[in-house]
Amino acid sequence: MNAIGIKRISDRGIVSLFAGFAALHALIQIFCLGTGALGFTFGRPVYIAALVICIILSALFALRFKSPSTPTTDETSTLFVRVTTLFFKILFGCSIIWFLWIYVRMWQLVALKNPLDWDGLYYHLPAIQGWVAAGRVCWLDQIPDLPFSNGYAMGNEVVTYFMYRILGHMDLVDGGNLWYWPLGFFALAEIADRIGVKGFWRWVTGALLIGAPVIVSQSATCYVDIGFTFTTMAALAAGLIVVFDEEGGKWPALVLFGACLGLMAGTKGTGAPFAVVIMALVLGGRILRNGRETSEIWVCRMFCAGLVVLAVGGYWYIRNIIHTGNPVFPIQVKLGAKVLFDGYNMTLMQEPNQPAWLVEFPNWLRPFVIWLQLDYPITGPGPMGGLGFIWLLGCVPAIIFLALRHLFRWFKERSMETFLSPLMLLIMMAGALYVISPIKWWARFLLWLLALGLPCLMLVLQMSMRNLKYRIWPLMFLWLGLGLTGVAGWEAYQAYEAERNLGLIRTGEESSYVTSMEYRIYGMKDVPGIDRFMAAPIIARTYWGTVGTFMGGILSQPLDARKIYFISLEPTEQELDDLLAKGVEWIVWDCINILPLDRTEHSKVPQIILDRALEDIEFILPPESDFHFLRMR
Repeated sequence: MNAIGIKRISDRGIVSLFAGFAALHALIQIFCLGTGALGFTFGRPVYIAALVICIILSALFALRFKSPSTPTTDETSTLFVRVTTLFFKILFGCSIIWFLWIYVRMWQLVALKNPLDWDGLYYHLPAIQGWVAAGRVCWLDQIPDLPFSNGYAMGNEVVTYFMYRILGHMDLVDGGNLWYWPLGFFALAEIADRIGVKGFWRWVTGALLIGAPVIVSQSATCYVDIGFTFTTMAALAAGLIVVFDEEGGKWPALVLFGACLGLMAGTKGTGAPFAVVIMALVLGGRILRNGRETSEIWVCRMFCAGLVVLAVGGYWYIRNIIHTGNPVFPIQVKLGAKVLFDGYNMTLMQEPNQPAWLVEFPNWLRPFVIWLQLDYPITGPGPMGGLGFIWLLGCVPAIIFLALRHLFRWFKERSMETFLSPLMLLIMMAGALYVISPIKWWARFLLWLLALGLPCLMLVLQMSMRNLKYRIWPLMFLWLGLGLTGVAGWEAYQAYEAERNLGLIRTGEESSYVTSMEYRIYGMKDVPGIDRFMAAPIIARTYWGTVGTFMGGILSQPLDARKIYFISLEPTEQELDDLLAKGVEWIVWDCINILPLDRTEHSKVPQIILDRALEDIEFILPPESDFHFLRMR
């Protein structure tokens, strides 16, 4: 195959690969959520067959796309330009190799580490364990005290559940975010292509997503912000395809657009308003391009795309309405001062979650202060920084430069066609999402901004490369870009090392990771008799206290090891008889309960249970835990 043929395949490959990965994720969601809603349960062979079918359908769908752009070659009129171009391409190309190395090591890390994160043990694992026990994705009645296990959109957990059913083990249970990395990579490359980045530079754009240390540090955890980031990037890329591609009005592009919006809405609750905003801007952009007379046609097309959104990500909101009347259960929804749907006020819950140094700044300034990464190095579940130094020093200046350059051109030509470019629509979509984003001082909630920043940075660097003719400023920009790329790779490695060392214990030349119990509930593993409790296949438990939430995740491991039933704080003889009839061997009673989240109650083991218990093992970890493990048979 000649070089021109290879370039054509590469050029077509970005949009095709992007569409293929988006379709694969969407089909997995539809299969799991659809069969779960219908009450079907299947064994491992069916899930393997479903994956094969999803891959085949995704590949066929991907072949429906072809990039309208063609690779361009840099003007290489002198030996100096040719040599310099090759030199920088080799060095920037190392970022792609580094991306692949980090990605492989992240999978290895997920396979070695046990779940350690608070949210993972609190609601992530209990939800998946409940689905495994039920054989399908469903509402979990046996965990009434953990609303987050039923609430929220949990598309990331669905992917984890799906892969568990195929693999048959939970070694990759915290790898949910890593399944989305290829989607984010190709979405960034596609966005870069749409705003004018060509050839080699598009792949570098995708690779530099690791420039945000939070993406690396949290991809080996249960926190879904990384998966949400990549689905949002996919939604922005699909929006540009619909507006600016000649085939954007045909069914493949509309299905892709709806699938990406559905993935975003199904991964996190904020995805639903994000989907509405993106759809409105895409609709407006297409009508402006085609004329008002096409508005009725495009409204109908957006309606069809909306049906795809519901098919992929609408399950959670419809299910929540049926069970609770609140589409975003358990989160409160307000319109001004009026409460539309009752629930937890997440703003009040999360505003105190700031370091003292950040509180000293006014509210409007805090989101920008965290861009400075003053709390570096970035570690932990809720870092205040983490967009990366490449964002502040490279992406932001590139956005400002390209936006001003475009506005000056528009001011000169005064043409709507000039104004409504892919770059300007991308800026408008990202800006609108930023405005409606909650908790902007958590950088991990804003990582999708890289979908604007990284392509802009690559476009500026490519422009510099094309202007290489013994000029000083292009070389300066290229060296600066190369330096920022190196910093991005260094930050990625630092974040990886921080996660690799979390929970790692070394004894001489050997090392191993602690278990979830050892990491979160120190000393419990040494309690006499606790091993017999952990070996029981059927148990019952009461409301969890603060430390008890960790027990929920601990008891969920392995995912198919035991059935867990719920027992009320004041059980009756009939309730106990029913539990024993179900085969319950042990009851774990948490004497420090939280009902609701803002009030703590202390409860002793009821006498009715003590009278029927054959053994009572107590574990006290002052001041937050007092567990009783009661053997009933």
